[in-house]
Amino acid sequence: MSPEQALGHPLTAASDIYSMAVAVYEMLLGVVPFSDESYVQVLEKHVHQKPTWPTSLADERGVPPEAAAVVMKALEKDPAARPGSMLDLQRELATVTRQVRARNNAPTQQRLKTATAPAPSPERPSPSTPLVTPPASAPISQSARKVASAPPRASAPPRSAPKRPVETVPLATATGADHEVVELARDTYWVGRRRGQQLECNAYLRIFKQGPTEVSILFDPGPPEDYEILSAKVAHVLGTAHRLDYVFLNHQDPDVASNAASLQQASRHTRVICSEDTFRLARFYGLDPRRFSAIESFHGGVFALPTGHSIQFVPTPFCHFRGAVMVYDPATRILFSGDLFGGARSSDMIASDRSWPGVEMFHQIYMPSRKALELACGRVRRLTPAPALIAPQHGAMIVGQDTVAMVDSVAELEVGLDMLEASSREERFVEAANDIRREYVELAGDQRARDLVASFADDASFTRLLLVDGEGEIVGFKVAPRLALEALANDALATLPAERRGDLRRSIQVVWKQRELDQTSSGFPSMRMAIDRGSQKPRG
Repeated sequence: MSPEQALGHPLTAASDIYSMAVAVYEMLLGVVPFSDESYVQVLEKHVHQKPTWPTSLADERGVPPEAAAVVMKALEKDPAARPGSMLDLQRELATVTRQVRARNNAPTQQRLKTATAPAPSPERPSPSTPLVTPPASAPISQSARKVASAPPRASAPPRSAPKRPVETVPLATATGADHEVVELARDTYWVGRRRGQQLECNAYLRIFKQGPTEVSILFDPGPPEDYEILSAKVAHVLGTAHRLDYVFLNHQDPDVASNAASLQQASRHTRVICSEDTFRLARFYGLDPRRFSAIESFHGGVFALPTGHSIQFVPTPFCHFRGAVMVYDPATRILFSGDLFGGARSSDMIASDRSWPGVEMFHQIYMPSRKALELACGRVRRLTPAPALIAPQHGAMIVGQDTVAMVDSVAELEVGLDMLEASSREERFVEAANDIRREYVELAGDQRARDLVASFADDASFTRLLLVDGEGEIVGFKVAPRLALEALANDALATLPAERRGDLRRSIQVVWKQRELDQTSSGFPSMRMAIDRGSQKPRG
């Protein structure tokens, strides 16, 4: 897989040229450019690590030295630096073949002279670190902790370590910066990473203590690009990330589960806990099946820890995956909810009235039906004592009395299959969206209007809310029309100079009236659009 494919970037013929170069590399040398026990780590190397040409191995196998430059060119990270087409690659390889045949047909002395001439000198590989085969699971004990603190085997190159020393901060003042470990409750921490994207990922660490006994659980460890930040924060709390006992996975998506493999490779005793359905797919990240515990194996869905604490598994089927499971910690009254109650388009750490549209959008896109939400929310309501904090895998955390309002509101959402049927009401919203876009063109210009529409999918972390044709006209929505239209109106206001917002605000109010649209937003709690807030700063 080419670096650009591993990163999810648009693909061209250059991607196939890279893949062909990997195949040619193996055909000539008998090995692949990168190898690892985890395919996730292999992909990381394809993205970040420069391949090497083992000259001594090539000489032993009789590979002509001219082949190195051809193959290494086709393995360049930058697609533009590779051959222009597969035909060009074929021609370059054919040139090597002709050169070899010419040497073989030349007089003996000339062949000897050519053979001893300096060959291209690509980098030689550095001695590889011996691979450590993870043993079967070790018990949670001080001796296990000593084993776990041994140096890990080599893995992918460092990725974005924190630039400032890591420090612990309270939730009330947290910003989600790379150097912040956020304390949610006693021995409970947010250790994720905020990137300023539409869909932010959260990871949580809980430490259970009783005398000399200590058990640590990391919930939803996140994507590979966050690994260095995550491990630095875990090390800040535990002393070393290699002491981690358990990694819990709500479901198998890459933005939730990918780092579990790297954490298992870094520690010889870290176990993964998830549902059997989740592990069936998550195992392909390179997880060790000998260090896996299925939630179905815990009697009554309760994990009794050696510290005297216990946590409760709360299955939430089809929210959004069949095997999705939440975890409730009665001691702190924190519910680690995975995708359920998550939100998009919010940089806040604590949910507020402006978080609700993002929660609606997220659930409308990812949840299959209201029935699944009703089942899950009913199980949350039966938890005793009631949760005091909901910690989702995406977006803001829900605190205090807002947890009750959030559960009630989510249970009433129309999502997924409930929203598939089109209606004349949606047509009116499409017409209103284009009215707003045209008003924005008049105030800001056509290019800025195109940029505004494009910004709804600018970081690829969350789905595009607006469906747009080649002429820039809005033709539909992927979320409830009201939500998409409110997001468009608020973002349009936010990107205009302050002196022009009044004009656009008045135009939007006219559009609402002409199209006979309701200006009141439903949800958690009831609120009105930013266009109705006078001079108040618009909020997306």
